Amino acid sequence: MRNVGQPSAPPLNSSAPANAPKPRASWILVDDDEEPLQFLANSLEMFDLADVHQFRHPSKALTAFAAAPSQFELVITDLNMPGMSGIELCRRLHRVSNKVKVILTSAGPIDTQRFATEAGFSAFLSKPFPATALWRTLESVLGNFPPADGKRVLNLNI
Repeated sequence: MRNVGQPSAPPLNSSAPANAPKPRASWILVDDDEEPLQFLANSLEMFDLADVHQFRHPSKALTAFAAAPSQFELVITDLNMPGMSGIELCRRLHRVSNKVKVILTSAGPIDTQRFATEAGFSAFLSKPFPATALWRTLESVLGNFPPADGKRVLNLNI
């Protein structure tokens, strides 16, 4: 798991140049099961679109997010986890910032985008899912993606 610190900011009396590059995005992954968490993290890091922060405990993910909500544009969470469900995590994340996009994953009986949307999620992925489905979901939720290529989007099941 990568450490999450406070985002760096320019000094108050300075202004960033107009052509300054946009800061790299940061995403949070939450799953109490180590194997799918690591596989998903590796797949996302292969896409090379954002810094990926992994958490096995929803409360720790929420704490990291609450410390710097503007640092994170996306959270991908499992549904069933001890201590806090993905649904409750989504609610709490949105209390901190309603701007964050949250994707729900589950191997359980929930299988509709409609349920996920009604519960406050931006999208739903039913486990196992191929990397191409993950890419399409990210593209749909976040937009402005580079074209998919064979090097980044392999036919892997997550």
